[in-house]
Amino acid sequence: DRPNVMSYFKCGGLRTLTKQQIRRMRDGLEHGMRHYLISIRGKDLQYVIESKGHNSAGKIDDVKLVQIKAGRIATIVKTVSNKLKIIVWDIDLKLGGNIIMRRGSGGKPWIIKAFSACSIGLDMIATATKTENDYLEVNTWKISESGEVNFLHSASSGKVGEGTDVISACRLGIEWLATAVRTDSGQLKIIIWHIDAEGKIEMITSTTGGSANNVSINSISSDSIVASVTDSPGGTMTVTNWRYLFDEKKLESGTSIQAGSVNAISSSQMNWDLSATTLMTSSSKLKIIAWEHSDDFQLIARLGDIPGGTVSEVSSCRFGIDVLATAVRTGGHLKIILWELVSDGNYIVRKAAKVSDQASKVSICSVGGNLLVTGFKTDTGHLKLISWEIK
Repeated sequence: DRPNVMSYFKCGGLRTLTKQQIRRMRDGLEHGMRHYLISIRGKDLQYVIESKGHNSAGKIDDVKLVQIKAGRIATIVKTVSNKLKIIVWDIDLKLGGNIIMRRGSGGKPWIIKAFSACSIGLDMIATATKTENDYLEVNTWKISESGEVNFLHSASSGKVGEGTDVISACRLGIEWLATAVRTDSGQLKIIIWHIDAEGKIEMITSTTGGSANNVSINSISSDSIVASVTDSPGGTMTVTNWRYLFDEKKLESGTSIQAGSVNAISSSQMNWDLSATTLMTSSSKLKIIAWEHSDDFQLIARLGDIPGGTVSEVSSCRFGIDVLATAVRTGGHLKIILWELVSDGNYIVRKAAKVSDQASKVSICSVGGNLLVTGFKTDTGHLKLISWEIK
């Protein structure tokens, strides 16, 4: 495979790679370049949602799900004692998600107030937390083949403001992480971090934007992110492109578009030029909006949108190039809804929905194949996972 890959990219000379280069190339092929080829498409689905495996853990305050690789996820939880804990789970893809097996766990013994997390490849996770003293802290974690959680490195930055959705993190290509926070002065701050193959973290650059309350970011290419930000509780959401200039080591902003009054945001990359935001509006209604991003970075255009019912929480993930999966809390219960972005996002169609357990702090992620996993806090306060097969 190595000579074939190097030949394809016209690499001359001795076709040898270092151990780190091999790891990075494998990661790039699996998580980047194969994205378009292996993604599910809406036309191939009958949109039948079937509950499969279940598992649970102890009491929690909050949870977010992160896919580590096909068939493996991590639940990043804030415990009832306000500590960060990571639990690794394997979902058997060959058995259609019927078995969710708990693996290892790890965490930090000190207090956190808010958190975000994302996969950064090479079986690593990055967590971004608001510490007890209100500072932003970024940590990297390595997940072993057996599922054990090992702390790697840590770095910190300035103070984070008040609120619940005040931190967001996403992977930016290979070896890079972007974080967005609401500062203690109420402004948006975006930071770019370099993370090497061993998990070492270096803060590279940062920039500030306008007023911020809720923040959510997602990557749209190897050097660009989209930041969706409200300026106040229930205030106007602004969606802005940001690009990291590697040679100059600085961030530049592109076009900004405003999109109504919003209480909660979840954003997802769909394809290289397409993203979707899942919103809880200021009137507690669900709304999905699709966005197009131009090749020259500067232009962002609003495409189709579709309203939904009353919700109190929202979470979303890409299930395919044109299929968005959302988990919402409505009437005190978890509800899974699938949406198809038709005609490159110009139209959004609701395709299927399934109501499940009583739940709060809902989170959703893809796990590979035709499977989704939801994590949530039950009515008794415990963490619960459910896998879902989409046919």
